[in-house]
Amino acid sequence: MRTAFCLLALLAVMSPAGRAEPARPYGGKAPAAVGASPQLYVATGAEPGVLYSWPRFPKAIQVDDSTGLYGLRWSRSSLSAARATGTISEDLCTKSCAGGPVEKFPVVLEASRPGLCPVTTSEVRSHETYQYSRRVYVYAELIGQLPNSSGAPSAAKSVLDLSPGCSSGPLPSTNWPPVDWGSGSAPAGLLAWGRLQPVGPGRGTELVSCASTSSCLVVGGNPSYPGARGAVVNESSYWNGTSWSAAQRFGVNATSVTSVSCAPATSAAKVAKPSAWCVAVDDAGDAMVFNGLRWTAPVPADRYGNLGSVSCPRRGACMAVDYTGRALAYDGQHWLTPVAIDLGGNVRSVSCPATTFCMAVGSDGRAVSYDGTSWSAPRLIDRDGGGLFAVSCPSTRFCVAVDFLARVLTWDGASWSAPRYVGVGTAGADGYGAPISCASTHLCVLVDRAGNAFTYDGRAWSAPTFVDPRAGGLSSVSCPSATSCVAVDDSGDAVAARSVNLRPDALGP
Repeated sequence: MRTAFCLLALLAVMSPAGRAEPARPYGGKAPAAVGASPQLYVATGAEPGVLYSWPRFPKAIQVDDSTGLYGLRWSRSSLSAARATGTISEDLCTKSCAGGPVEKFPVVLEASRPGLCPVTTSEVRSHETYQYSRRVYVYAELIGQLPNSSGAPSAAKSVLDLSPGCSSGPLPSTNWPPVDWGSGSAPAGLLAWGRLQPVGPGRGTELVSCASTSSCLVVGGNPSYPGARGAVVNESSYWNGTSWSAAQRFGVNATSVTSVSCAPATSAAKVAKPSAWCVAVDDAGDAMVFNGLRWTAPVPADRYGNLGSVSCPRRGACMAVDYTGRALAYDGQHWLTPVAIDLGGNVRSVSCPATTFCMAVGSDGRAVSYDGTSWSAPRLIDRDGGGLFAVSCPSTRFCVAVDFLARVLTWDGASWSAPRYVGVGTAGADGYGAPISCASTHLCVLVDRAGNAFTYDGRAWSAPTFVDPRAGGLSSVSCPSATSCVAVDDSGDAVAARSVNLRPDALGP
């Protein structure tokens, strides 16, 4: 068998477990310690650099036109090592390599000796490939062994050294500094995360919005709903302060809910526990209202369709944006005529902390603000981040936006900062969901598709805390107060967090 091929495959190890939380978060059980979260980085002659989150490692790796690894079955041999068994298949490439005899051999892959390495990651979005660089802890040694006829590993002379090595040099040129998670470089984390609990209505992109710690709504698409007939059926579950409700079907069959926003609960309410008031929008331009018990029928709100985000600063007042670059307001009774705010800008997210202020961002890297009367001209704030897709504003003088490279930009009421890279996994790569939520200028949470959460304390971002061992990836987070947050993933699970400074008896639901 020929072994003269080059395979670059590394495992990126996330930071260690998140803290255990001493009491039940949002009705969940006491949390358990969570182990490290590995990622598999693969770059070959046939594939650009790709990151895979554990346990969804690839079952096949195409090395080049004639060689591939297939039937890979991965397992963790320890927190700092991984192992896979599979088959090497090699086309002997007669004539033009269009076909020829194929040789197949069993193989065992062993990865070890992690180091801090610069890697280049590629992502495909809207049929375009984006590449960017990051510094991550990766396995600097990957060895392939061919088992002998008895199934045992072969002698050392038959070992295939597939290690790419690990250069200690700097990252390729970028416009943001490498992440430094050394001692004292960032807060240790403001929140204690609990245990995952199944709350979602089904599988698909899950969204969450919380009006308070006793009022949260999770929505998602369920393709396996009885009678769905291959279409996605929208369902929701509601946390009323005591338990999660049964899944409730709503909306239009075959449309996907893209955003949900629950108006914040106010202390001025005349009742001790006001009912929820939430609005959801879908990719067909429909809008629906939830009153804590049931949904209204969908109302065609945007004739241009494809609403991407909605934000409701109070009951009866919302602002939504669509992917054509238009915004439309809701007065509690009617949706007003859409207004062009950044035509062609593919506006993806809007956040309104008050009826007199909104901030919207789009995949063109531009931001546009609303002063209660009119929208500003679009302003380019992210030139090379692959586009902005999420923004959160806890006040009229503070916003945080996120781009497709998991970089953040902050707004101080007058100007935007330069992008700063804080993520490890790709934060919400599909653009649906709200992977960032800021409760105040001193607490923001960013979640990513690798199951990590990052917290901001007003000064710096923390190192990643691994909070979701499921393979779905975190897609949305909502922080209804400066002391609590809830995140959801694509598998219908939720995980809640409370401030580490709260007394244990203050952590109950």
